Amino acid sequence: MVVAVIELVRPPSSREADEVAGSLRAMVVAFREIEDPMRSEPLLRDGDQVAEGADEIAGFLDQLRHEVRRWNAFQSDACFVEDDGSIC
Repeated sequence: MVVAVIELVRPPSSREADEVAGSLRAMVVAFREIEDPMRSEPLLRDGDQVAEGADEIAGFLDQLRHEVRRWNAFQSDACFVEDDGSIC
């Protein structure tokens, strides 16, 4: 089984790439940073999906934020006591 990890391919020194990395960290999303001195702007890759350029990256991050919020909405560490006294 192959597990896809979001990759941030970035120039070595880039304010834009730093902001993208900060957004991913704020969402508490696992990602790998790959420095590529041949790149002039950041690129995000998630499996076959690639986002390059400010507009595509913003859309990628918006979609990811939505998915993370949805995922978190269904996560719970609660335990319930049933009427018969059984617990989770």
